[in-house]
Amino acid sequence: MKLPDKNKKLMRVFQISILCIFISSLVACINQSSPLSPADEQDRQHFMEATEKANEWATFSNALTEKTQGGTKPLSENDINEVKEHLPLLKSAIDHARSVSDSFLERVHPELKMKWHVHKIGGMEGEYRYLDLAFYHPEKIQDLSLSELDQLNGHYIRAFTSMTAWWDWSEENHKQLEEGIKNLAPH
Repeated sequence: MKLPDKNKKLMRVFQISILCIFISSLVACINQSSPLSPADEQDRQHFMEATEKANEWATFSNALTEKTQGGTKPLSENDINEVKEHLPLLKSAIDHARSVSDSFLERVHPELKMKWHVHKIGGMEGEYRYLDLAFYHPEKIQDLSLSELDQLNGHYIRAFTSMTAWWDWSEENHKQLEEGIKNLAPH
C-alpha cells in the first residue's frame, strides 16, 4: 500500500527523531573514550558541537514540519520568527562540522570523511543557503525567473537528499561509528 506524501514526511520525521537519539548516544561514547591527543580532543569537541547543534536544528525543524502538516499549512509570523531564531543553530553546526579534521574522521570509520563532507556538511549548507535566502532575503527570490526558481528548489531538494543520505548511512553504520570513536588511539 502506497503511503500518502504527508504520511511519508511524518514517518521521516519520526526516523530522524530516533536517529537524533542514536547520535546523542554516539556523542556520549565520545565522552567516555580514553584520553585523546590535544588535536583529537579539539576534533572531538567540534564533532560533538556539530552533532548537538544539528540535532537541535533537526528537532526544531521536525516540530515545525509536524505543526505545518508536512508543509501543507502556511507558516505564521511566529513560525517565521522561530525559524530565524533557530537558523543560527544550523550555521553553527556547519562551522563546527567544517572544523573536524579529515584524519579524525578517517580513523573513526573509513567512509566517514566522504559522508561527513558530502552528505552532512553539503546537506546542511544547502539547507542553510536556501532558508537564509527565503527568510532573510525574500526580495531576491521575487526577482528570480521561473527557471532560476526551479534551480533554487532543485538545490534545496539535493540538500534534503544529502541530509537523508547522511541520516540513513549513520543509522546503518552506528555500531561501527560507536566502535571507531571508542577505539580512537592517541597519535
